[in-house]
Amino acid sequence: MAIKTKEIAIKDKGKKPVKANKPQGKKTNLFKGMISELKKVTWPTKKEVLVYTIIVVVTVIVFTIIIGFYDLILKYLIEFLLSL
Repeated sequence: MAIKTKEIAIKDKGKKPVKANKPQGKKTNLFKGMISELKKVTWPTKKEVLVYTIIVVVTVIVFTIIIGFYDLILKYLIEFLLSL
């Protein structure tokens, strides 16, 4: 197996390595990569965005009420314990 490797090395000795891709610069590659990835994205419709926004707002309101309720209960509990 080592002999075959040497034979290949001897055959390729006079040839220059061929590069498949020329480096075009970091910024160019970055933007080309970003554009190609953005083309793969499935963007939501306006109706879907509206529904998702309503769900988020309702969820925030519900959790605000729940946390406010717990805060009120803990406030009265701490005041009661400090008054003992």
